[in-house]
Amino acid sequence: MKRAIIIGVAILALAAAGWSALWHVVAGKVEEGMDRWLAREAAAGRVWTCPQRRVDGFPKQIQVTCEAAAFEGRLGGRAAKGRLGTLIALGRVTDPNRVLFDLQGPLTAEYDDGRALELNWSALRVVVGRAGASLDNATFVIEDARLSATGLPAPLAAERVQADLKANPRLDPATNAGDGGYALYLRVVGGAFAPLDRLLPATAPIEIETQGRLTRGEAMAAPGAWPARLEAWRQASGQLDVTKFIARRGFARIDGTAILALDDLHRLAGSADLSATGLDEALKAMGAPSAALELGGALGALLGGRSRTQAGPAQPGGPVVAPTKSIPMPLRFERGAIFWGPLRLPVYLAPLY
Repeated sequence: MKRAIIIGVAILALAAAGWSALWHVVAGKVEEGMDRWLAREAAAGRVWTCPQRRVDGFPKQIQVTCEAAAFEGRLGGRAAKGRLGTLIALGRVTDPNRVLFDLQGPLTAEYDDGRALELNWSALRVVVGRAGASLDNATFVIEDARLSATGLPAPLAAERVQADLKANPRLDPATNAGDGGYALYLRVVGGAFAPLDRLLPATAPIEIETQGRLTRGEAMAAPGAWPARLEAWRQASGQLDVTKFIARRGFARIDGTAILALDDLHRLAGSADLSATGLDEALKAMGAPSAALELGGALGALLGGRSRTQAGPAQPGGPVVAPTKSIPMPLRFERGAIFWGPLRLPVYLAPLY
């Protein structure tokens, strides 16, 4: 009996030692995840300092906490200094390749020319999963976001923004090699931006939903700031295939598909097959010729444009609904210009970087 107890205690001690060793190994991986992010930021020209860093959470999880995080470097092409409330990286022993980042705001930045910005939120989480050295999937969620900045006529706000990225490689039949593709998903719920009220007078919030596929996405893992990553993606002949795009506010709506890339001068290139409903006045304000809108409406009727309903004045029997036709918007982005069918719009596309 005594021998059995000794053996049992020894087994428990070995198990505890093994679990402790495993915890420290995984804790190192979680710290590596934070260090990888800090290194990427440094390559982008922003050097972060973390004066209060600690690792805890034993035995079930690993938590790396960086309090009073601050950065100095370049943000949006200009020199800036900024601060973040707290950055927390969480991992589990049972899933060492998945790390959750919990950011506590606000994020503030002050530029060398006196401008400033502040981004605040109630919750901001980023989940990153890796397959070996490559990014396998990532999810970004921010709730009750509010961005204010010098020069911005009104704050940008949203109840929730979610973005998902998942590895989705496809083989090229010619080379039998993968295209480094990623599936993308973006959804904005409860968006608000006061200047849009002049173009789209409505009490309803802005909602956006997009999904598609990014080819040569692995090229964006290139070191450096976003311009360097975008250039690496462009040189790799990367392309964004938007298979679903819906943006609506009240009864105003744009939806469709697009195939987009960057030209050699770093401008948007490609085409979009969109349709618009309830946006006549907004499109005119953006420079669309009245003739194009009339022609679009006629084409929509000839091509069987989709009917949508819009509530009218209240009546004793309920609201009056009037069917409206969607206006086709075949857009082409070429050499810095935007073409609506054969018509060139008075809009110039500046280089993205």
